[in-house]
Amino acid sequence: MSLIQKMTAIMKAVINDPEYGFEEGDWDFWEKTFLCFIEYVNIVVRMETLIPLYRFRYDGDELKTRIMELDKTRRIKHEAMLTNVNILNRQCDKYGIERFIESTEDRYKVAELAGRLVGEVYFNSIGMSVADVVLYADGKEYDGDMIRKTLRNAA
Repeated sequence: MSLIQKMTAIMKAVINDPEYGFEEGDWDFWEKTFLCFIEYVNIVVRMETLIPLYRFRYDGDELKTRIMELDKTRRIKHEAMLTNVNILNRQCDKYGIERFIESTEDRYKVAELAGRLVGEVYFNSIGMSVADVVLYADGKEYDGDMIRKTLRNAA
């Protein structure tokens, strides 16, 4: 089951569970729960993009301060994501859905989960399969014509 399918299965189960008592105000909670993955990946990409630039632009205490601010934000987003993965896993257990990740003890595996989810969402949105993504990750030469054909077929 893909991560997107798990998210969909949880929402269907929660919405249809009379014990849960889903209300309109619950949408904000679930939206924040799912968006935490995107927010974490966003700060990681931001850090990896800005730190090399900061090394040219700043030095000394200013450089250290800017990097520490980025790292603090990354840590906060990671902690929020850990909390949300635990919430999602409890819901999976309750409704008989395969967990997102077996345990949140390994912080790197949780970070990888976020990357996989964001990648899955992104590549699904442009009509690429997981198999296509794996081919490119394994070093297959970029084929713009294949990408355009895939996008045309998806439209």
